[in-house]
Amino acid sequence: WDNKNDLQKELKGEIDNFLNGKTTVNEIEEKIKKKYNKNAYETKRLVHTEIARVQEEINQTWAKEHGVKYQMFTATLDYKTSITCRGFDGKVFEFDDINKPIPPLHPFCRSTLVNMPNKDWRPSQRLDNITKEKVNWQTYEEWYQNNSGKMAGVSKSDKWPSKGTVISKEEYKELRDYAKEKGIALSEFKKFDG
Repeated sequence: WDNKNDLQKELKGEIDNFLNGKTTVNEIEEKIKKKYNKNAYETKRLVHTEIARVQEEINQTWAKEHGVKYQMFTATLDYKTSITCRGFDGKVFEFDDINKPIPPLHPFCRSTLVNMPNKDWRPSQRLDNITKEKVNWQTYEEWYQNNSGKMAGVSKSDKWPSKGTVISKEEYKELRDYAKEKGIALSEFKKFDG
């Protein structure tokens, strides 16, 4: 981007507007994309990741001001969650731990640190992002083990390329859309070809 300082200043102003309820993520994406002439993916990645960073920064400030002593890393329960975030999910950190992972850990990170009233506290439920239903509290690893059998229900159908097959851009897009519809990350496809 030719003028990163202008972009940074513009994005900061837009995020302030977002936090004050004056705009939406989609409106920010559109403004940045138009003004800086970048493609939709790069704009979306930048906006989503920057908003996640600001929201987590606000969470850390609030936790410090309110004397929070413990935070729990919480990832999203679906097949798109990164390996890194899956590994941290459910882990408890002292607020002052300098090695505590503070999201976003990567572009499009959907994880957060949950402020805890005490070290042993756990929420009673959390959202299964595939079914969109609340489920009893469990770590990502437990959720994955309980739901990995559901992967078997996803048909290999004629959309599924054989292992080692080179596919066209159009076939890739179709496969990507199919995976999105089923709530599966493309990296999970490896499990089907063994």
